[in-house]
Formats: sequence, C-alpha cells, structure tokens
Amino acid sequence: MQAVKNEILGEPTLPTLFRDGVLWFRADDGSIVRVRHYLPEQNTYGSISIFKIGKGVLSEIIEAREAAYAAGGNTWKLSEVKIHRMDTGES
Repeated sequence: MQAVKNEILGEPTLPTLFRDGVLWFRADDGSIVRVRHYLPEQNTYGSISIFKIGKGVLSEIIEAREAAYAAGGNTWKLSEVKIHRMDTGES
C-alpha cells in the first residue's frame, strides 16, 4: 500500500500498472496488490486484494473491503478482512 501512497504523493515508487480501472503494484515485501477503487474524498481504497508469495508460490490472499492510510505512520488499516491460506485451504 505504501506504493499507492507514494504514487499519489509523487514520491518514487515501485512499478505499477493501471488497467481497466484497476491498479496493480508490487509491495515492498514482494506481495502483489490489486486496488479496484480509490475514493479520494475519503482518502480510502476499496476492494483490496493482497497476494502473498512464499517460496515462489502463492501462499495467501488477503481481501479487504476498504483500506485507509494511517496519518503520521507507515501503516494501513484494513476493514472487513478475509484471509485465504493456500497451504491449508482455510479462510
């Protein structure tokens, strides 16, 4: 998510792709992030998916209805989160 903040603020960022109204980027930890909606009036992002890669394979998918950047920090707060673990099949 830091890459989205950097992209908006004009700071250097990792490569991003904006296609068909969806923003894709690789996070600092190597995860692939998909953002389907940006709500500028609320400074929030909607329909977020984070694809975690471990040992060269997809290990986890984190889905959130909404994400908001915590002012003054370097963290994101996710709302209504679902985690899907590929190794166990748990959600």
